[in-house]
Formats: sequence, C-alpha cells, structure tokens
Amino acid sequence: MGFSILLVDDSKFIRKGIAKELSNILADKTLNLTEAANGKEALEHLFTTSFDLVLLDLTMPEKNGYEVLEALKEKGIRTNII
Repeated sequence: MGFSILLVDDSKFIRKGIAKELSNILADKTLNLTEAANGKEALEHLFTTSFDLVLLDLTMPEKNGYEVLEALKEKGIRTNII
C-alpha cells in the first residue's frame, strides 16, 4: 500500500528533513511525496491531485497556511491536513 503526501513548507531545509524522515518511517511502503514551497503551489497541487495527507506550514509567502485552508473550504475539498 502506498501513501500520497503533499509537503508544504517555504524552507527547503525543512522539506528535505521531513522528506528524509518520512522515507525512513514509511520504508516498507510506497511513498509518493510531492513538495510545494508556498501556499500558491500547494493549492495548484490540491486542486488537481488527491492526497492521503497534507503537511502544511502556516507561515509562508504567496499564500499562508490559513489562506490555503480557507481556499480548500471554499472549494469543498476535504483531505487530511496536519
């Protein structure tokens, strides 16, 4: 069984670290990890792709995490978000 995760953070360093840990944690699973550097990129992915989980930073350029959540609510998109 595989997991599709969207990792959203403006820090490349943070994304790299979390991606490494996810790979270790889910070593026996197929991991489809997509990264976004800001809220605008995140919404582009979320409007076109379904994810099992979204790891969302709240303080980012372009659109912050709160704005991403509001846009998802307006579109009626429901997904698991941390």
